[in-house]
Amino acid sequence: IKVTKQASASTVIKATKFKTTDKLSMRSKASKDGKLLLTIPKNKVITATAKSGSWYKVTYSGKTGWVSGSYLKEYNQTTATSTTYYNTKATSSLYNSANTNKKAVYSIPKNNVFTSTQRVVNSIGETWYRVSYKGKNYYIQSGSVSKVTAAKVTSTSYTAKEKTSLYSFAGATHGTLLDIPKGAKITTNYRIGNWY
Repeated sequence: IKVTKQASASTVIKATKFKTTDKLSMRSKASKDGKLLLTIPKNKVITATAKSGSWYKVTYSGKTGWVSGSYLKEYNQTTATSTTYYNTKATSSLYNSANTNKKAVYSIPKNNVFTSTQRVVNSIGETWYRVSYKGKNYYIQSGSVSKVTAAKVTSTSYTAKEKTSLYSFAGATHGTLLDIPKGAKITTNYRIGNWY
């Protein structure tokens, strides 16, 4: 009796961009036994729509077929931006990469501002911002934040209605520099969002 190995069923996945790490054979099925359809050059960006074992279904140069995942790495499109400020709309997470598959590094409360100079569209099309926090770069999802502006304002004096703190940047999570007692007079001439 001849026994043949049955190919594993394919699963539809969210369209995911990959970059080829070497020349890559596209085959008619998710196996080295599949007919060779064409060869994809190294460093080409392709989009996968299904997976079968370690094989991905992709379209390239008008043909659709299967490629081995051994020669693919997820592709993130990175764009440098001018310095932009983002305020957390709710409790948000900071990650080491633009990907929620990894564990969050920090949980940041609502109403904390971060500086960004880079936007990333990850392999599944999500937009993230690279932000600075505690002297290092992290990533935050675009849906977690809203853009705020920074501007000089007319010099204005205020009286603290209650005990508060002076923070190192716009947000309590950035660290306290000193306590401001109730009744103290403070003066400001710069604003980011609703922080002075």
